[in-house]
Amino acid sequence: GNFQLGGVQTGDAITVTKNSGTYASANAGSSIQVTTTLAAGDFSATTGSLFDYTLPLSASGNVGSIDRKTLEISGTTAAGRAYDGTKTATITAGTLSGLVGSETLGVSASGTFDSKNAGSRTANATYTLSDGSNGGLASNYQLADTTGHAATITPLPVTIAATSQTREFNDTNISTALPTVNSSLVAGDEVTGLTQAFTGIGPGTVPIVVTNFVIVDGNNGNNYQVT
Repeated sequence: GNFQLGGVQTGDAITVTKNSGTYASANAGSSIQVTTTLAAGDFSATTGSLFDYTLPLSASGNVGSIDRKTLEISGTTAAGRAYDGTKTATITAGTLSGLVGSETLGVSASGTFDSKNAGSRTANATYTLSDGSNGGLASNYQLADTTGHAATITPLPVTIAATSQTREFNDTNISTALPTVNSSLVAGDEVTGLTQAFTGIGPGTVPIVVTNFVIVDGNNGNNYQVT
């Protein structure tokens, strides 16, 4: 067992065989005090004689260890959202199972998508336990991260519009003005190569259309829905 006798004479081998006792606390931890009562049958003499000693009637020591109980969780979900340039996922924690008796705990979760880009994504969930009711203590339990929570990151809408221009007739459809990006892009993304042109050479009122643009977002522009 965990208890050892002191004062045993050299050459004698007297051991405590009892390996059960009472913890000072039912909560998870280490170096927990354990106490036990002892009777004559709780000792063994490999060499020497038990009758040569006054044996203790009890023992105690900080020898106990209680591991956290592992819980399971089901029904966790990740929420879809529009592209925002991050991998951050909003997670709704599911239902815990494996609690002792009628104890309850609170659980919250944060998450990370497998990519920041728009498309079908999966998220990892990391949980935080909190104390509940009926004696439920978060410190007595542990809960592993979960993976594979499916959600969709949708492209962020952006409007690119031709800019009005008035000029003299020059027998071309060239417009020297540049289109305008009417929506905010995620920090770090940009629109380059903007051009526009008249749909005819005129003279007169001629519509102008956007003829070219390139969205630089690390995903070939697929993180945006352009209108």
